[in-house]
Amino acid sequence: MLLADPWSTTGLAVALGVTPSAVNQQLRLLHRTGLLMRRRHGRSVLYQRSSLADAVLLGEIQGHVNRVLRRVHRGETGLISGRG
Repeated sequence: MLLADPWSTTGLAVALGVTPSAVNQQLRLLHRTGLLMRRRHGRSVLYQRSSLADAVLLGEIQGHVNRVLRRVHRGETGLISGRG
């Protein structure tokens, strides 16, 4: 899901099977940290991943790829399972 597209609190709550209140608490926290943008659309507030979140995700992906490449270079097997 990762909020690449705009979502309302209610839409996320339904999709995740949790209460809107629980979703709203998490969305507010992620917005305060700069990981989500929000905008008003009529009576709803829509949340979407920010460019900061994109950069964090890209960094995580690059880190994972680098770890896998190091393991390949060392000749290790089992590259899909486990972390590191």
